[in-house]
Amino acid sequence: MPSTLCSAVAILLLFLTSCANASFGGGFFTYAKNEDTWIHEAESTLIVPAQPPNNKGIVALWIGMDMSDKDFIQSLIMSNVDIHNGEWHTYAFTLYPKGLPAERPHVFIKAGDRVSSHYIYNDATGQYDQTVTVNGQVASTLSTSDGHSLSCYSGLEC
Repeated sequence: MPSTLCSAVAILLLFLTSCANASFGGGFFTYAKNEDTWIHEAESTLIVPAQPPNNKGIVALWIGMDMSDKDFIQSLIMSNVDIHNGEWHTYAFTLYPKGLPAERPHVFIKAGDRVSSHYIYNDATGQYDQTVTVNGQVASTLSTSDGHSLSCYSGLEC
């Protein structure tokens, strides 16, 4: 079975100071070179930063994978002043090109927490199993998306 391993540890503390004037910040990207290879498993760990000063909207940190069926799976670390009073929270999520997204309940987190996202292709179901852990404890799981992942990348949205 073709596979590629994408593993990353990302600390995005430095990017948050420029959120007020940007819509996307820095990140990383990896991809399969052709359709005969694909990402079988990916894992990342983000260390939750302090809240950005003067946040009046949404800040989202995420690691995600584009799927061959056009779905997008991602684990989010988010602060939204309109939801949960802007407190950091995390959850597993899948965005579909048509229809409503699939997501799990939001789990509150705080600065300094280690949020890990693990994606693995499940040969038995033909889907990706997504697990989000906070400081080593499972916080959210979701199994979705047929097809294979052709890219893995991070994002910082403000």
